Amino acid sequence: MIAITIMVVAFASILNIESSSIEATARAKEMTTISMLARNAINQAEMEIKGRTFSELKKEDAGNFDEPFEEYAWSRKIDEVKFPDIMSLAGGASSLGGESGEASKTNEADMLGKIVTNFLSKGVRKITVTVTGVRNKTQTFSVSTFWVNLSSELQLSP
Repeated sequence: MIAITIMVVAFASILNIESSSIEATARAKEMTTISMLARNAINQAEMEIKGRTFSELKKEDAGNFDEPFEEYAWSRKIDEVKFPDIMSLAGGASSLGGESGEASKTNEADMLGKIVTNFLSKGVRKITVTVTGVRNKTQTFSVSTFWVNLSSELQLSP
């Protein structure tokens, strides 16, 4: 009787460990699939964006993947990136020699900082792709990248 009790407890422990192992493997497989689909979706977004201007693109888009991954959905969001004023981060114009009679140079430096900040804000976008399981929404994976439009116009007024 004691031997049978020990065997039952041992088999129950083994089944519990095996069940946990199978569940962890299934979750790892799903996360690997979601990360692969997210990487594929971000590559597809880069291909769609190439050669286009910001105004030609939808700010948000979504859809489902084709077979055999129809149980996963993707969404893409394109956000404008706002850069802080470069000169205020550098300590402002007063640290560039405003006290020594070079006020015009500091004003020019401030204006140049504003022009560069404006150019960067207009020329950079953040693209975020999120993949979610349609049936089992416990796994979600997001990937972000930055898109720089080097052909955006440089405006010489801040």
